[in-house]
Amino acid sequence: MVETPSSALMSDQFSEVVDFISIGTNDLTQYIMAADRGNSNLSKYQNPLHPAVLRAISEVINNCRKNKIEVSVCGEMASDPISALALYILGLRTFSMSPAAAPFVFEILEENSDNIPEKFVDKMLSANNAEEVTLLIKEDIL
Repeated sequence: MVETPSSALMSDQFSEVVDFISIGTNDLTQYIMAADRGNSNLSKYQNPLHPAVLRAISEVINNCRKNKIEVSVCGEMASDPISALALYILGLRTFSMSPAAAPFVFEILEENSDNIPEKFVDKMLSANNAEEVTLLIKEDIL
């Protein structure tokens, strides 16, 4: 499980010795953003679409791809259609989500997987905040 910034940063080495990696997006977001999920006053900082979180996830996905191991995501991020699309754009192909979310996520992925502009990953990872990432996805892809 990659759930901490340190494990994301070390995923290049981990991916050489494990059979698969699963990214726990809830904890990873909490720790990267230094915003306790249990504190509702910090909820505005707990957005997994923040570029810092997406960069960490992208690094893990790229390391897994390089070492030819499966990478998946578990957590609320995979159940949100826009967030799932961001994960797909980063190269994720294995999602774990609540059964109720699956039809909505699969629909958005199916409808938009061919609409991703070249260099969009770079654009998304260079955004300033989660709101900008969301806007980029809505304007450029959806």
